[in-house]
Amino acid sequence: MEYNQARDRLASIEKLLGALLTKLAARSQVPIEGMVVIGDGLNTVGMTAEATKQYQKILDRAEADPKLGDNAKRAVTRVRSQLAGLLRRDGKFDEALRIIDQLIKDNPNALEPLMEKGRILNDWSEQTPERFNDAVAHWVMLRTRLQAQKNRPPEYYDVMYNVAACLVREADKSEDKGIVADRAKKAEQVLKSSLVFSPKLNGPETVERYKALLRKAITLQGRSPDKEGHKSP
Repeated sequence: MEYNQARDRLASIEKLLGALLTKLAARSQVPIEGMVVIGDGLNTVGMTAEATKQYQKILDRAEADPKLGDNAKRAVTRVRSQLAGLLRRDGKFDEALRIIDQLIKDNPNALEPLMEKGRILNDWSEQTPERFNDAVAHWVMLRTRLQAQKNRPPEYYDVMYNVAACLVREADKSEDKGIVADRAKKAEQVLKSSLVFSPKLNGPETVERYKALLRKAITLQGRSPDKEGHKSP
């Protein structure tokens, strides 16, 4: 009962907040930084369509006003990444990729846009298998880039997971036993090497994801994960 009351109360608060944010979004005399706060708020309460419109409004305004301050420019950069993520979740992969590619061009050393591009290609390839090789190539490129760094960022382990996930997916969909065994074995090696050299990875959630995918990679090779000590999370 208390849980249901708390849930209903939260839903009521989000509805009120959404209505307030919608009114604020309709105002014209709001600094770009304030527009970003409104867009983020709409996104947080689940009003993704309204958030998408708000983010696009910010980008249109920034394009019309080239004399933006540094704070506004940084805000616009983040908005592009947020908008690409929303478009990806809405299945508008062409638009999402166009925005993220421009963001990468403008910020070639920024890691988050590169991570988002990988997520776009992953989701796109689920609907359009022809995009699968693009996803694989992107994650392998990121792995190579991050492996060369002395101090690897936390995202490195997400990149390694995606490399392994692509290999497992290829094995899972193939009818060629040789390909199944090869890709599953490579995925197992990627996952195990990361777990051996950094058992905690970048957090417990990532560790559990690794272990679940490792079980699948081992199973695809016709072995029992349980017998090898890889029990279910």
